Amino acid sequence: MQSVCVMMSTYNGERYLEEQVLSILNQKGIETYLIIRDDGSTDNTCRILDKLCLLNTDRIKVYKGKNIGYNKSFLKLLGYAEGYDYYAYADQDDYWLPDKCLRAINILSNKNACLYVSALSITNQEYELLYNKEFRKKYNTMEGVFARYRYPGCTMVFTNQVREQAKSFLDFNCPAKWFPTHDFITTVSGFISGKVVLDNQSKILHRRFENSVSAGGNGVLKRIKTEWNIIVNRINQRSIVAKWLLSSEALNTYKYREFLQNIVDAKHGFKAKIKLILNPKFRSGSILCNIETFIKILINNY
Repeated sequence: MQSVCVMMSTYNGERYLEEQVLSILNQKGIETYLIIRDDGSTDNTCRILDKLCLLNTDRIKVYKGKNIGYNKSFLKLLGYAEGYDYYAYADQDDYWLPDKCLRAINILSNKNACLYVSALSITNQEYELLYNKEFRKKYNTMEGVFARYRYPGCTMVFTNQVREQAKSFLDFNCPAKWFPTHDFITTVSGFISGKVVLDNQSKILHRRFENSVSAGGNGVLKRIKTEWNIIVNRINQRSIVAKWLLSSEALNTYKYREFLQNIVDAKHGFKAKIKLILNPKFRSGSILCNIETFIKILINNY
């Protein structure tokens, strides 16, 4: 039976944590293991983790550290996880349907892919469905992902090659204030390593809270605030990722070298900015998101 190592970063997640852990351990047709890093919780999260670990000593490993933020915390987990057939990320307050991992592995195998991303069932705190979030396959390209990143890490299952590539970002000199998301890093690692496959069926219930980091389902004002934050505060993340990929030893990097170099050059020259903006592949599928990205390029915080 094949194995999946599920990596979870926790922070003050006492309310739903145990239910989520059990939904992961109860996956069907696959051996699931959990490696968890607590990111400096101040509630009862660590006590719950200790209890779960004692009850499942052969399947759960827990690491505790200071608060460094979920992005870096998840990437650290990539270094703790090794020797499994596949890898996955998990949020602390979702719920996985029993065949989530098995379906992902079957699709990865059938499609000869290295990174799987599924649709997402967005629910309220009582698991009442709000809407399903799917991703358009037309824009499932390296260029489309750089135009606007959308894939949630909690839906991902990937190979060891992707894990190794994503893990290498920790060795790249990136200022903490510009640190990109772990799911963005993992997605581009998927394109560098091989094929990224999308599944329009969801096997995960994703709780939406009023204080959720992303805006989906939380109203117009939250959406405006999120988009403003993307333009103004998420500075230099994508150009840093492009530099990292260009420095990578991955065999397939050459496939995207011209595009990635264009991103880097756009930080220093107007012609490179225009070339990038006019690239027909450099599109997200949303006019608004495209405009936001073009603004970021022009004001030099892309």
